[in-house]
Amino acid sequence: MPVSWSSSQIISFNFHQLAGTIFRKYPNEYAQHVVSVDVLDRSIDPETGVLRTERLIGVHQPAPRWVASLLGTNAESYAREVTFLVPESSDAPETQPPTIIVSSINMSLKNVLTCYERISYVPSRLKPKQETVMTTIAEISAHGKLRDGGMTARKVGRKFEDYSLERYKVNSQIGRKGLDSKLEQYFPDHLSDRPKEDADNE
Repeated sequence: MPVSWSSSQIISFNFHQLAGTIFRKYPNEYAQHVVSVDVLDRSIDPETGVLRTERLIGVHQPAPRWVASLLGTNAESYAREVTFLVPESSDAPETQPPTIIVSSINMSLKNVLTCYERISYVPSRLKPKQETVMTTIAEISAHGKLRDGGMTARKVGRKFEDYSLERYKVNSQIGRKGLDSKLEQYFPDHLSDRPKEDADNE
């Protein structure tokens, strides 16, 4: 049975600042495990104005010995990431605000385990000019004998799912730190540009 996790966070930068940074997140000091980022495709829908970007992310992150012995693989893996930048509706901007949707899934070992991630970014309803809401959903599922095999195999599969989910949570925190570091790098004066009462309340 798949394991899942979700979270919602506030980013203290506005949506336009985030949109200008999301594709420049790597490299950063917190994500040294990300070793390559290749753009596979980028296009704009002429009717909707939606920007679609597809990337291949290369990661080097050693696994525990029991995982390596189970899978017989090295520390390098790849994930496919598809990002949609959806402009706000000119007819109803309040009900359809600008949105960024980032979906990714592992390409390596996907016959054994899949990790699906979906992150959305929308302007904060309370402070749309200062903040962005980031919502993350992740689902991890074992496959093959680790899901459909005997009792021992299923126990190993559940252990692998639980381990992968915990590692995902750690990497998610690292990813947020990396994103924040790039936002602060590109917009170092963002706090001074905000209303004084907002900055005082942080």
